[in-house]
Amino acid sequence: MELVVDANVLLAALLKGALTRELLFDSRFKLYAPEHLVLEIQLLLKRNLSIQRRTGLSGKALEEVFHFLTQKIEMHPESTYSLHVVATSV
Repeated sequence: MELVVDANVLLAALLKGALTRELLFDSRFKLYAPEHLVLEIQLLLKRNLSIQRRTGLSGKALEEVFHFLTQKIEMHPESTYSLHVVATSV
């Protein structure tokens, strides 16, 4: 099964733990994410001290865990999908 991963999934894997992490490494899933997602979350992890407090990890340790969690996710630059995205107004 092919799935697109968003920021909520990655943050849940960092904060909540086991089940979400297991899903990220489940061999039945082929995972995709936009490349900018990684950059956005890396910035968030550096700036948001409450995430460090909630996980009990240092900034460096959080970066390492995040890198580990994203290894199986195939990242795509915006140019590979932007023509297929339909703009919506809220």
